[in-house]
Amino acid sequence: MKSLNIVFCSLVVFLSGCASISLTEVSKQYYGGSATKAYELAKKGANLPKTKDNGEKEEAKEASGDELLWQIQGGIIGFDLQKPEAKDFLELAEKNINANELQGILASFFENFGAVLVNDTIMTYKGFLYEGAMVNYYKALLYMSEGKNADARVELNRASDRQRRIKEYYEKEILKAQEKEQGAYKNKENKGDPSKQKGEGDKILQSYSNLSKFSSLNGYINPMIDYVSGLFFMLEGDSSKAIDFLKESYGVSQVDLVKEDLEKAQKGGYKKKQTWVIIEDGKSPFKVEKRFALPVYTGSSLLNVAIALPDMKEGVEFAKTYQARGANSYEAQKISSLNPLVFNEFSKQIPFIITRGVISTTTKALIQHGAQQGTKGTGWLNVFATLGGMIYTAATTKADLRISTLMPNSFYVLRIENAEGEYKIFADNRQVGKINFSQKCDNKHSLCMDQNHIVYIRNAQKNIFDQVLYSK
Repeated sequence: MKSLNIVFCSLVVFLSGCASISLTEVSKQYYGGSATKAYELAKKGANLPKTKDNGEKEEAKEASGDELLWQIQGGIIGFDLQKPEAKDFLELAEKNINANELQGILASFFENFGAVLVNDTIMTYKGFLYEGAMVNYYKALLYMSEGKNADARVELNRASDRQRRIKEYYEKEILKAQEKEQGAYKNKENKGDPSKQKGEGDKILQSYSNLSKFSSLNGYINPMIDYVSGLFFMLEGDSSKAIDFLKESYGVSQVDLVKEDLEKAQKGGYKKKQTWVIIEDGKSPFKVEKRFALPVYTGSSLLNVAIALPDMKEGVEFAKTYQARGANSYEAQKISSLNPLVFNEFSKQIPFIITRGVISTTTKALIQHGAQQGTKGTGWLNVFATLGGMIYTAATTKADLRISTLMPNSFYVLRIENAEGEYKIFADNRQVGKINFSQKCDNKHSLCMDQNHIVYIRNAQKNIFDQVLYSK
């Protein structure tokens, strides 16, 4: 019995394509435990190029498995912890995201029919395009913190350009994916009836009506990216670019603070020195498993089996308001949320994920049914066929829940007019940061009163990260 259990467990792990790094564990450590532990786990999964004995780095390989996911996650944690390797994570992630765009994110769902016989978790993580824009955004913040403003300028331009191309990209990708989808239905490995599979898939898709709640909001544009770009260019003295970006941000966000900065940029900037505090709050939208009953027709009977698919849940907020309290009080304004971006992209992907799931579940059920029918009356052989089928079904009925979980849910900004003394930053009534303005300053522990600044705060629940990004 003990050896049978070992075989059972090994088969489950093999068939399910389980990741070696737990997404749940990394999120748990980042938001409520040790961010350093989360970073080490992400680093293990990212497969960064190793450094040779002569000091040169190995050539980066194309991401496989979950590596892109951990390159993104590791870059975010690395930026928060101010690790020197953060840039390596983000650069490798960007390279692999670019490769995925060229290959086709949606069409790739049907490239590996072998994965249909197991589950989507064994496929290489392709991710979402909003993740690509956020990778460039974090690279820009990282370069700002290092004083490499020319590089920051490049990354902000890339981030804004990338998110403006998302809508057009999906319009083209959907057409390509639909062709691949028809090929999957006709594939000789598909054991089901395509017309019945399509019908069941359409029924399942109707249960995802919750995705439409964000369809009229923001499209694929995160106005925070355009806002930070506009702010950066205004402080760098590039008024025309600043005005363009701030106009785009205000057009989507309709936030008063953005409008005020836009009006100032149009007049040449602020006369008095200011400090902007960029605040990232909460946990971004995440996936959960959703199960459906799927009828499978064998020709002589009807089987009812379970199909497991991903569903999207809205992000989680850790605070409702942010304030700076000192000689004066300043209220932060919410610029954007990742909810619309994530839900809009997921709504484009889910029809094809459902198709894969229906074909997979139907094919696996019919293979299992055929094995059981073929061993009827053969005693232990039938028992093993039935047991093996149960193990196979249990191990492979699993939704792909991979998604970046360390990004924020919401983005806030507050602007402080420099005045000597201390300002404390509060999330609701909890202090999450502190700024001290002084004539004697180092722009780390004390900010110079005669310079403009951008300060970054990340509220990751029990872990709070902060750093000065820009002083000039």
